Amino acid sequence: MRDHWQRPGWSPGTRAYYWLLSIMDPAFAEQAAVCQEAVSGMAAFDLISPGDFHATLGWVGVVDDVHEHQLDRLVRLARDDPPHAFPLTAMPLTGSRGALRYSVAPGTPVVDLHRRLVAASAAACLPPMKPSARLRPHIGIGYCNQVLPAGPSEKRSSRSVRFPACTSWSTESISSS
Repeated sequence: MRDHWQRPGWSPGTRAYYWLLSIMDPAFAEQAAVCQEAVSGMAAFDLISPGDFHATLGWVGVVDDVHEHQLDRLVRLARDDPPHAFPLTAMPLTGSRGALRYSVAPGTPVVDLHRRLVAASAAACLPPMKPSARLRPHIGIGYCNQVLPAGPSEKRSSRSVRFPACTSWSTESISSS
């Protein structure tokens, strides 16, 4: 696994704006806590607090490079074109190159929302977001904070991977914060 925090051009104090879809479902938080417990003794993961679970929809820009008027316009554009609520299901725990995460299904409404955010970002004269076709909707529960072989974390979390898909919930409102 790779260190999630080692990004090209980033230093320890780098701050950026992102679009996030907050996940506040108690059943999801309960299941994620069991999965986090399985790897908690490894010190290789920065575990995400239950109130902070989210699906990252996209990078907006580095705080120092985004002007307040661009951010205001971006939020206004997104609020003027809100998506309809849609159901989501957290699929069984898996891993990625730098995180422990749940995939999200169905992916289509999340990708459609991403397309709206890409358009709003372009209209606000912000750096281009990654193409919607490359988005892989997921909810992270822990970020790898060092380079390590996947085997140890896979072995510790293997009992968690057997969980079924988690609670379905609906996205009732989209807001920025």
